[in-house]
Amino acid sequence: MNRISWLGAGFLILLLLPDGALAQVRDVRFEPRRGEEVEARLAAFLEQGYTLWTQDTVLSSDQSVDGNLLILEASVRLSGSVGGSVYVIDGDLILRPGARIDGNLVVLGGGFYSSTRATVEGTVDYRPSLTYAVVPEDGAYRIYYAREPLPPFEFHGLYGFGLPTYQRVDAVTLSWGATLRASGWAWRPDLSFDGRFKTGPAKFDGTIRQLWHPSEKLQFGWELERATRNNEEWIWGTLVNSLSYFFAEEDVRDYYLADRAALTVGRPAGPGLVPSFTFQYEKADTLSARDYFVVFPNDSVRPNPPIDPGETVSGILALAHRSRRGEPGLDAQVLFEGATSDLAGDFSFLLAELRARWEQPTVAGQQVKVFLEARGDLAGQLPGQRWSAFGGVGTLPTFQALEFRGPRLLFGSVSYFVPLLPWASESAAVNFVTHARTGSAWNEGQSAEFQTNLIFGVRVFFAEAGVAIDPRTGRVVAELVLSGDRKGGIVLP
Repeated sequence: MNRISWLGAGFLILLLLPDGALAQVRDVRFEPRRGEEVEARLAAFLEQGYTLWTQDTVLSSDQSVDGNLLILEASVRLSGSVGGSVYVIDGDLILRPGARIDGNLVVLGGGFYSSTRATVEGTVDYRPSLTYAVVPEDGAYRIYYAREPLPPFEFHGLYGFGLPTYQRVDAVTLSWGATLRASGWAWRPDLSFDGRFKTGPAKFDGTIRQLWHPSEKLQFGWELERATRNNEEWIWGTLVNSLSYFFAEEDVRDYYLADRAALTVGRPAGPGLVPSFTFQYEKADTLSARDYFVVFPNDSVRPNPPIDPGETVSGILALAHRSRRGEPGLDAQVLFEGATSDLAGDFSFLLAELRARWEQPTVAGQQVKVFLEARGDLAGQLPGQRWSAFGGVGTLPTFQALEFRGPRLLFGSVSYFVPLLPWASESAAVNFVTHARTGSAWNEGQSAEFQTNLIFGVRVFFAEAGVAIDPRTGRVVAELVLSGDRKGGIVLP
């Protein structure tokens, strides 16, 4: 073969390579920090062979990479396959439907966007809070950890203003907050404040919190607040509950007023295991529901149940686990709260709570989601401010809102999603959904009596229309819901 033929063959090979693959000729250097497990894994990965991409790259469905792949400060859209593990440092990875990674996937900093129809045979580890920089050095690249400094002053929400909330004891609540940081000090202390004005009773309350951060895995501090509190956040988020009350007077929370002071120590919130311990003083009082404006009012205002006014001094031990972004799996929290009136306060009890969410893709873009809420008294007697409730839209739509209430509660849900337009992008997915929900709330000396609903509907974006059926009585209720944090939303008649 003459020289021209060799040049032509070489040029053809270059054309067939994905963009950015030519950058693999450089070495990459990295020195892990002691005690950082993910950095130790990165260092071990760099000791192996890998393909290096440093430019924005598209790997089409008919292309593949043999062995490991390292992406540095580049945006990659991956529809093809990688025969090993993939590490992304300060870059963006988009897994399209049909993409396949035979090994592990680790994304440090940057962004990760996955498809339920993409396959990762190993584990997915996404650490957006870890900031790394990549710099050229002596014909190679060096990766180093670079903590991005937080601003010394930061507003919460939009210029300090949070989204207004609306419910049956306070009406509209307006909030404003900000955080002040001393990032240059040892342990990086911060001080945050959230002030609130409740238009119903025309009163102010607020929260002030101060934290210290000795390391990436430890924080401690204190908190003072006067706030309206509830134990039904697990049903859905505050925004969805506000919309539900505004349109249909369906407020699926019971409230009480609390003055609190707390000391806390633990690991900052994030993926993986997060332990924490809080020593807390709380003075609680009953709040009354009022007749505020709603678009489609009911015949009467649902009362806010009374609590047991008094003081509680308790210790709270919590252990939470959260899946990493882009990785279907288990999110769970186990919590124990113990109080004794022999030392301080008016109540003695030991409360235990388990909250868990699990989701998993199945076949052809379908997905199953499971939710469990279990709480109750292991010892002593829970005051009313530690009870919880369910019923109505978001839990059992064929019953009244929070019809079932008690110191012991068990609620579970299994949901299945089937895409009706599999060719559409995931952000515009249309799904047929089924929910099976059951639960019971009871008191000491009583037996648990479970109620069940089956819900069938169609979800488009965040709206879901369907019917709920009580298999015991045959009662059928039609509903239109706006999907909340878990599975429920706003009902329109």
